[in-house]
Amino acid sequence: MSIAALRALHDANLGPEDIEFILVGTNSTDEFLVPQLGPRVQYLIGAGEIHCPDIGYGCTGAVSAIELGSRIIRDIYHTEKRIVRGLAIGGDTMSVVTPVDVRDSLVVLADGTGAA
Repeated sequence: MSIAALRALHDANLGPEDIEFILVGTNSTDEFLVPQLGPRVQYLIGAGEIHCPDIGYGCTGAVSAIELGSRIIRDIYHTEKRIVRGLAIGGDTMSVVTPVDVRDSLVVLADGTGAA
């Protein structure tokens, strides 16, 4: 996830110091429950002390992170009249929790990460 985050920041000509929040949408298939993925991405990309929660909404985690991020940006702009930049990341490693030998479960074997 940190690689996807750094690539998204690079594509936007931004650095970790330019963002004010990170939202990570996931099923939490990671082997570590604590710390969550958001704070780990924050640390790995070198972002400062910013808000970085996990959005554990299952398969809709990435879309939910983007939606929540856009609402945060909009609300801060309307209330404080300033521009806010954030990072939305979605990803999972479903092959860790899905049996690969059961044909019915192969449809959910999609490991990957993206950031915007």
